[in-house]
Amino acid sequence: MLAVMAGESMTTKDIDRMKALAADVIDCVGGPIACSVSIDTKTKPPFVAKYVTAVKDKEKFNRLIDEAMEMMNTSGIMDFYKDMGIETGFTVQRGVDRYKDVSIDSAKFTMKSTDANSPQGQMINVIYGGGFDYRWGMVDGLWVCTIGSNATSAIRELIDQVKAGGPKQIGDEMKAALTLLPEADKADFVVTYNFLRLFKMATAMVPVPIPQMDIPTKSNIVFAGKAGNGKMVVDIALPKEHLMEIMAAFMKMQQQQQMMMQQNQSPESEK
Repeated sequence: MLAVMAGESMTTKDIDRMKALAADVIDCVGGPIACSVSIDTKTKPPFVAKYVTAVKDKEKFNRLIDEAMEMMNTSGIMDFYKDMGIETGFTVQRGVDRYKDVSIDSAKFTMKSTDANSPQGQMINVIYGGGFDYRWGMVDGLWVCTIGSNATSAIRELIDQVKAGGPKQIGDEMKAALTLLPEADKADFVVTYNFLRLFKMATAMVPVPIPQMDIPTKSNIVFAGKAGNGKMVVDIALPKEHLMEIMAAFMKMQQQQQMMMQQNQSPESEK
């Protein structure tokens, strides 16, 4: 995908390197990968992503991270952003922090407009807040990583969770998701997708202030898939409950818009 994004700026040699790197990473991973994204509308960028995966070879995995970062800066991938008017860069620092005997590394993916004074440039800088902060470390054979706002506190919280043994049971939303699709527990990947939470994050990234809505949501769209023999099969379930939550949210948005229009009407315009 990154090769497609980079377009003609990526050479055949770079593409081959990327394929080899991907194969090495897959070989180095020792089990399932768990990922979650939570929303924090008070920060820029307005989210925190967390990753946990088992790693068979710690030293090799660290070398692959360095190789991936070097490839990001030299292979032409960054030209994709440059063509969009965004100046980017990737820097890595090892051992920036230590918490409960875990050495923490960091990376910074900077994103700034090439023309900060233009309307587009101001929008980019407001949305991304300068870029993304990464923190990661190895805990009991697991690679843990956080991306986004409040990276230092987020990685420490994740380290605490792993050292405590992790969740004792599957969360309610994931438990419900596994019942919606046949044999989801045997799939190669399972994803829960909450439209309302994603919409909340999207509105927080818009430079024009938009009133935030707190719509209760407990259900999710569910994706489960299997890959093999050169093809992928994906099952999708859209619960009726989630559809009703989405409809309730848009009805509330319409009501808010109508109230704002009424408030903006002057007495003269009503005559």
